[in-house]
Amino acid sequence: MLWNLIQEVELRNARTSRALSDQLHESRYEVARAGVDQLDVRVDRLLLVMDAMWELLAERTGATEADLLAKVQEIDARDGTVDGRRTTVARRCSSCGAAIGNERSSCAFCGHEEPGRTGFDGV
Repeated sequence: MLWNLIQEVELRNARTSRALSDQLHESRYEVARAGVDQLDVRVDRLLLVMDAMWELLAERTGATEADLLAKVQEIDARDGTVDGRRTTVARRCSSCGAAIGNERSSCAFCGHEEPGRTGFDGV
């Protein structure tokens, strides 16, 4: 009888633990889904900006799609690897030489304002 009681408690604990685990899994899934949704919105904004820039450039300068594709290849190769991705290389402060995060416009160590970010870095 005591053995049955112990087993019943163990089963109840296991069921409770599984229910908590399932809830945690569902919560993590929802957080990940929200992150993916935010990335989708960001990509859509970037595509909109890129479309607008390309149309303005083509209208005002007569640039062709071949010109655009050549520039894409050039930019892709800047990091040393032609892989279809834009990789930002870490910047160095021109005053003290410390690494500057891409999200910063000034050095965290000496405060020197460091130019070099593009408008797309803020999108």
